[in-house]
Amino acid sequence: AILEAAPDVLVVIEGLCFGMELRPLRERPVKLKVPNRVVYEVHNYQEFQFSTLFNTHFLSWGYVRHCLCCAMFCLLLVNVAVGHACSRLKWPWAPQGVFWVSFGSWISFVSLVGLICAICAYAFYSKYCSFTNVYDVHPYLVFFSCSLAIGLILLSVGFWRSGSCTSHRKRPVPSKQFARHIDDDASSVSDSDSGGEEGDTDEIEELACFKAFVRAHDETPGGPCCFTGFRSCRLAVRRTIGRHKKKREVTRVRWDCGLCLMFQTCIGVPVVVAALASLWVYAFFAPTYMRIERELDSKWGFALEEGYVYTAPVWMGEFGTLERGTYWVNFVRFLSERDVDWAYWPLNPDRLVDGYFDDWGRWQQENLSWQEDPYSILLPDYMTARSAWRLLDLHALRSSPAAPVLNQQPCQRSV
Repeated sequence: AILEAAPDVLVVIEGLCFGMELRPLRERPVKLKVPNRVVYEVHNYQEFQFSTLFNTHFLSWGYVRHCLCCAMFCLLLVNVAVGHACSRLKWPWAPQGVFWVSFGSWISFVSLVGLICAICAYAFYSKYCSFTNVYDVHPYLVFFSCSLAIGLILLSVGFWRSGSCTSHRKRPVPSKQFARHIDDDASSVSDSDSGGEEGDTDEIEELACFKAFVRAHDETPGGPCCFTGFRSCRLAVRRTIGRHKKKREVTRVRWDCGLCLMFQTCIGVPVVVAALASLWVYAFFAPTYMRIERELDSKWGFALEEGYVYTAPVWMGEFGTLERGTYWVNFVRFLSERDVDWAYWPLNPDRLVDGYFDDWGRWQQENLSWQEDPYSILLPDYMTARSAWRLLDLHALRSSPAAPVLNQQPCQRSV
């Protein structure tokens, strides 16, 4: 009815989720009887985007990258040390099912952590923007749920294989001659080394331990957890930094809890390093223009593309920041390259407020009062500009088409 009476009127449609989402237009575009009358209005708040929220309220991404590099370096040193110790122990083959149970446990653990984080994000965005859950969080829920199921399957296969090995396959009983041969070796070493070096007692201990292991071989229950003791850890210390560190000929130790812990370390450290490396990659791209360009194009920039049913002009109705950091530089560059019309928020230095959003996106109610707005263009005298850099960057966007922002190095590079 309005367009019939005034066909030149523009119909302004604000985006969803505080004006930051236009993605539902892909499936449900707006169609009017009079063409070319639609204008989309969007807002952009750095507090509602994780990359900018974390950078401005918690830690800078540069500091995060530095901490991640130090952590990965320390973990790799630990893995190298454990690998050297295992080589000095002549790493024996693990009992049946240990590999499947170990890999399944680690995959399940990492997937469970990711799934918990995705569920927390889903619960958070459910209060403010359900479309973010549909487009952004839901794929992570599916991915981590599937990976958790795979980990549990591997875990079950490991226990099943270890159980079937015990139930359906008879272990060979060591011959008496072999056991007697172990007894002779142990006694010969004891006789020949009496009064000798103190380090030779390790060989007697190993032979005696292996003798007991051979005799109890048929009575030992199967499964991935049928081993006890931490003797391998003590031998690892002796053979790497102890009195046997230069000894070349060393015997292979039997599998025990100590070797199992080393094995878990060899698996767990690469898994943790891979997770930290993924976080480092995200911390590297989070403050870049590539990331904000991809994010804004996916949310509302796609509506500027020609030739689609939903194609229409987009007006940036509200944006602002406190410092000329990477967010501001990248965002202003995006507006310039897309030639988006805009309205900065706010011009006036004072505002009437009754609450605020905290760092976790929760609304905190307060008494109604006038407060100075640090985002404003003007100071309280209504004559002086609050920040020169803000006016210079906005002035470059006033022309049509928008001029590029010349100085693209942020004044405050930690945000």
